[in-house]
Amino acid sequence: GWSLGGYLVREAARERPDLVERVVTLGAPVVGGPTYTASAPLYVKRGYDLEEIAAGVLEREKSPITVPVHAVYSRSDGVVQWRSCIDTFRNPSVEHHEIEASHLGMVNSPRVFRLVAELLARPVTGDVASLIAQAEEAAAGRDIYLDDGNIIRHAFELVSHESHGAGLIQLRLRPW
Repeated sequence: GWSLGGYLVREAARERPDLVERVVTLGAPVVGGPTYTASAPLYVKRGYDLEEIAAGVLEREKSPITVPVHAVYSRSDGVVQWRSCIDTFRNPSVEHHEIEASHLGMVNSPRVFRLVAELLARPVTGDVASLIAQAEEAAAGRDIYLDDGNIIRHAFELVSHESHGAGLIQLRLRPW
């Protein structure tokens, strides 16, 4: 997941670790919510209380993420302050990976694509057969939204993809 999408993917993994094998985030602010992002003034302008959001983020961290998380960040992000991408909550399965890219460049960089491919190619853990079966059932001839590259690599052929902003990429898949 990219940016806010990365944060949402982490939270999905926290809530349903039985359905998530691993998480890769790109420039995802995991500390303080939007507080340390270029969009913070927009949240304030729309009436959001950034301190309240940050407190909610902190409260959720009382329950650790148990699936592997690869947090990719850049000191030259420009949108998300890099320090807010560093998981300081003692989640036992988080690895940080520093890259050189802007926030928007992360989703267009061949170097980042290679890193993500390497991370997803690491040995599979957990009940992958179950994940693949769930993905195949979900696909059933229609577009589906997935953030887990392993499911795609093992069970589907990628036909096309389209970015929808906020870290969401729609994948058109065909079962092998």
